[in-house]
Amino acid sequence: METSPLIPTKAHEEHKRDLLEGDQQNEKTTPPKVPATPTSPNLGQRSRSSVAPGGQFGIYWRSPISMISLFLIGLGSALALHGWYSSLNGKHVGDSNQQQRALWVGTTLAFITQISLAGSIIFAYVQTLWRALKRSVISIYAVDAGFAASSTLLSFTNLEMLSKLRLASSLALIAWCIPISSLIAPATLNVDSILQYSGQMMNVPALQISQAGAYQEFAYYVPQRSMLQNYLGPRTILTRLALATSATGEILRLTPPATNATYVQTFFGPYVQCVDANQSIVGAIDAVNVRRKAAIDPSVKELSNDYFAFVPALSNLNDTSLHAPIQVANLSDVNGALYASNQLWLTIPGSNVSQLNLNFSQIANPTYLTCELHNASYHVNFTWTNGAQFLDVLDIDVFDATPYPTDPSFSAVDEDNMAYSAFMWTLSSQLVGTIGFYQEVSRNDTNIQIIANRTYSEVATNLEQTSLLGTSNLNSHFIKNHFLSSNNASQPFSPARIQDMALARNRTLDVLIPELSSNITLSLISHPLLSVPELTNVTTTSPANIYVYQPKRVFIAYGIAIFFALVANVLGIWAYFSNGVSHDNSFWSIVTTTRDIHLSKLNEHERLGALPRQRNVGKTKIVFEVGDMAEGGRGGGRWGFGIA
Repeated sequence: METSPLIPTKAHEEHKRDLLEGDQQNEKTTPPKVPATPTSPNLGQRSRSSVAPGGQFGIYWRSPISMISLFLIGLGSALALHGWYSSLNGKHVGDSNQQQRALWVGTTLAFITQISLAGSIIFAYVQTLWRALKRSVISIYAVDAGFAASSTLLSFTNLEMLSKLRLASSLALIAWCIPISSLIAPATLNVDSILQYSGQMMNVPALQISQAGAYQEFAYYVPQRSMLQNYLGPRTILTRLALATSATGEILRLTPPATNATYVQTFFGPYVQCVDANQSIVGAIDAVNVRRKAAIDPSVKELSNDYFAFVPALSNLNDTSLHAPIQVANLSDVNGALYASNQLWLTIPGSNVSQLNLNFSQIANPTYLTCELHNASYHVNFTWTNGAQFLDVLDIDVFDATPYPTDPSFSAVDEDNMAYSAFMWTLSSQLVGTIGFYQEVSRNDTNIQIIANRTYSEVATNLEQTSLLGTSNLNSHFIKNHFLSSNNASQPFSPARIQDMALARNRTLDVLIPELSSNITLSLISHPLLSVPELTNVTTTSPANIYVYQPKRVFIAYGIAIFFALVANVLGIWAYFSNGVSHDNSFWSIVTTTRDIHLSKLNEHERLGALPRQRNVGKTKIVFEVGDMAEGGRGGGRWGFGIA
């Protein structure tokens, strides 16, 4: 293998020592002289005709093309970033690989935009810097700062550079600020959680109480002879569902078609409507109440009656006139309910609640209500959100009253009424009865005197098992009852009563009874025996993560960056034509423009260019000019930097 000849180490060391000795000798004999003031006679008045032979004019095409190309690349990548983020806007995020790909593409385009715009501005900055140097008398310190402004922020601490190289300094500062836009752009693509809606036909439960033949699931009956039935009352499933609804005061939970779903149904079902009783019915209620009191055990005296509800036996074919004594249907006995009705009559005498005493005889504005079963059209919105049920009754259209079966044996045409009548039977069973105050009577007292300490209240109705017990119609009763037991006027209600009132939301029975009937009707849908599948348009929702793009921020960030880059390119093109040549900050450019003999003498003791430079050297004023071929020309026919 051949090897290149090497300079002997000894000869190399001797050569280096000779150079150092020569430098020291020159330092002793010819110290450098640094002129303090500029002496160029042609400063600011140079022309191409004064260039020394061999001066190369002409703009090298690659430099301006590179500047413009970088600007166009930056503009294109910014538009590509906007297009990429726009394509992701509203789309599902997907798995982790898709998320990383989305972020990687956006970050890459933001980086390309940043470096391209900054690079384009650097080209313009360099041309503008050289143009300014050709027209300025400036210190070496400021020239150093100008050339380093694109690579170090410390250059901007040089005030002379900022004052004499204003345009170039501004472009360098803009190039430093361009990366800020790349920090803003990626933050414009966010991930949001939304509910995704989709509609599809699904089978949902629909109440079948109004359908032909449905009475078999709602009512007990006994077939008798051909086409005749014997109605016996409600089935146990109907009773259980009604009791559960009445106790909680809420609609029972239905089976949702999906965890998040909503649909609207319109169907027929029973509805109980309560109105103020007319005068005939008021008289009939009072008459029944008188007969009821007369049947009380003689050892007990009723002081007041605060609630009395019963089902009138209006379907007795032998006694249908209100002028005849109205009988009370016994719903606990099948035979006693044969001549019942689909009505509930009740009265709530109101005591004077402003006086907390035991004067039970004070009665104020008694209320008489007639509640009757009707067929109604329900328009209901069923909604489930994360499994939680929300039923909103949009509208209830009430139609004609539903008649009670008129005979123990009836034809098939009455089958539709049988299921509805079973519903009313179940509801009425929870409301009939009495609430009042009583006192025991001494059996040994011939004057029938009342013993006060034997006074008590009695709730003889299943109403106490329902949410309706908290009705405001009964507040007077429970005020007197609490005062009777505690004699504390400052606390008119017991804690238990306060809870009952909260459950009923302090409403009256004419509102609570219809609401309970509609709640029971809707609760029947929860049981598959009482409902049938029905194909319905269901809107389902599911949580989803999607990309959300905010283009306004991108337009602001990159719009500002592109605007300043465009201005820089315009200034750069102007500088190209003004300079007449293309410049850069390469080593060769520095060497070829700094070969002035005076500069050579100035730096002959700092050939290594090491820091720090001598203070007197740094303050030396230099100027970039075209040397004059005439005698006395300082440039010696050269174009470049020289001492001013």
